[in-house]
Amino acid sequence: MRGYSVDLVTSDATARRLALLVLLAPWAMAVDGGALAEPERPWLDPALQCPEAGHAPDGCWMVERRRWPVAKRPLIVAAAEQGREAVTLEVELMSSDERTTLARSERLTVTSVGWLSGLSIDTARYDVVRHQRAFGVRVETTSGGSGFTTTTTTLVLLLPKADRLEPLLELVVMHEELPIREGSESSDTSTLEVLPGRGPGPHDLEVTTVERRGDEEPRTVRRLLRWTGDAYREAAPAR
Repeated sequence: MRGYSVDLVTSDATARRLALLVLLAPWAMAVDGGALAEPERPWLDPALQCPEAGHAPDGCWMVERRRWPVAKRPLIVAAAEQGREAVTLEVELMSSDERTTLARSERLTVTSVGWLSGLSIDTARYDVVRHQRAFGVRVETTSGGSGFTTTTTTLVLLLPKADRLEPLLELVVMHEELPIREGSESSDTSTLEVLPGRGPGPHDLEVTTVERRGDEEPRTVRRLLRWTGDAYREAAPAR
C-alpha cells in the first residue's frame, strides 16, 4: 500500500537540488493543552502590514489564517516578517473559537533571497509520523536582477507537541526564474510522497522532481529521503 501524494512546485534551481533542513522533534501530539501566556502580536497593527504588491519594506508583516481539518478544527495563524537580511516566521495554533492559544512556535528564520511576496498555510495530509499529522506554512520571496525575476517558496512543516509547534523541516519547494525581456525560463516541479512506515519515527519520503530548463527536454530525478535520527538524508535511489 502506497502513502499519500502531495504535489509541490519545487526545488532550488540555484543549488540544483532539493534543500532539506530537519530539526529533531518529539512526536506526541496534544492540541488540548491549557492556555498559554498571551504573546505580543505586532502583526495585528494595520500600519505594519506589507503591501499587496511590490517591494516589502523591512519590519512589515504578512498574516494568514486557516482552519486545520483535523479533530476539533483548530485555527492556524501564521505571520511572516520582512527583515533586513531574512524573513522570520511565527505560527500559532488556536482553539476553534479563537479564544485560546493551544501551541505556538518560536520565531523561525526562513532561508530566503529577496523580499517577502506571499504567505500561505498548507494543510495537505503530511502524515509523516504514525497517527500524527503535521501542517505546512509556505513563505514566498521574490527578487530581480541579471535580466530575471526569481520567485522562491519555502515550506516549513510544523508538528504540535504539547504547547509548542516543533519544526520538522524547512524545504525549498519552488524556484522559478522568468526572463524580464529575453531568455529562457527555468522551473522545477516535484511530487512528494510520504511512504508508509511501521515504526514510531518519521516515515521515508520519496521525491520525484521534473526539472525544466528552457527548450530542453525535461529531466526527471527521483530521491529517497530517510530519517537518520536527527535529519532526513538522501538514501539509496528510490524505486
